[in-house]
Amino acid sequence: MKIRHFQKKDSGAWDRLVESSWNGTFLHTRRYLSYHGNRFQDASLVIENEQGRPAAILPAAADPHDPKAVISHPGITYGGMVHQGGLRGEDMVSALQQVCEHYSKAGYNSLTYKAVPDCYQQIPAGDDRYAIFRLNGRLTRCELSAVIDLSSRSQPSGRRKRCLAKAAGLDLEIASGNKLLPDFWRLLEQTLRQRHNASPVHTLPEITKLAKL
Repeated sequence: MKIRHFQKKDSGAWDRLVESSWNGTFLHTRRYLSYHGNRFQDASLVIENEQGRPAAILPAAADPHDPKAVISHPGITYGGMVHQGGLRGEDMVSALQQVCEHYSKAGYNSLTYKAVPDCYQQIPAGDDRYAIFRLNGRLTRCELSAVIDLSSRSQPSGRRKRCLAKAAGLDLEIASGNKLLPDFWRLLEQTLRQRHNASPVHTLPEITKLAKL
């Protein structure tokens, strides 16, 4: 296989691979990553098979706090090697080893790899974590993912049922749509500031742009 840096002309093939991949999500698409603009120094890779076709992609960028370190990816919750099932077992070990060698030759000293959580994968693909173990990788951080399985939802708690009944008695209406973003964002900013002394990760213009993308 051949490892090379991502080029803008690869965007279409990149997104098509993500859409048909085992473990890619919208966060991996160039449509999403492009909103960062020049905020990060891109270090994304395309992994090609023997026929010269993309077999996998790795979204990545230089660490904003350490130009000698690369992260997959500093601008998204998780990154990781995205593929269509062609990198399993020893093939993944070989691919990640070549990725590390490629970054080393490019002047980077370390790679922080944020694997895609199992709950977001279309087909279980944990070969990358096995490969990292084989390559003597080190666990530096572990985060919790909270998801709701819409096909098998748990029953609402008694408190939630009481709140729903109270809302119904107040003639509240549930609505959705991008046109409501300004009102929602004002409430979000106010609530985060009052309860947690914090701000949203994204500004209103950023989240509006992401919604359009």
